[in-house]
Amino acid sequence: MGWLSQNSPLSYRDSSGQSSGAASTESPREGYTGNGHRCEAYHFVPLSMKDSDLPFIPTSAVQDSATSSRLWIVIDNTIYDCSEFLAIHPGGPDMLRSFRASDCTWQFRRFHSTDTLRQHGQALRIGRTEGVANRFQERPRFVGLTPLGADF
Repeated sequence: MGWLSQNSPLSYRDSSGQSSGAASTESPREGYTGNGHRCEAYHFVPLSMKDSDLPFIPTSAVQDSATSSRLWIVIDNTIYDCSEFLAIHPGGPDMLRSFRASDCTWQFRRFHSTDTLRQHGQALRIGRTEGVANRFQERPRFVGLTPLGADF
């Protein structure tokens, strides 16, 4: 599995969703969010579960998770609990912390492929949501366009 190995602090589940690490799909998540949402009410889901079948978590719960001990990020309206992943993220923990409780879809896509998300993110999914904003506006990217007469 590359840099994400079975010796990492993350728990891994087989295709049936059974855990082979410390955390399991049945154990509650610790921590509380600011408006009465309990992060512990949300569990990692089985690897075999389709994204469309993930439990719905309201936008307010995602926003409130910013004040909990859990680190949730959103990519393509799927919520990932990256709390234990911080220690092994190749870009360092501060990169993930900067997107706590927010959407980071376009930033993720700039550095990672869909295969990376499928291979390493499946085990971190806890639910789906809608309407979580990305705090940063994506800059337009131009390929092969230069102003007429430019000496680039």
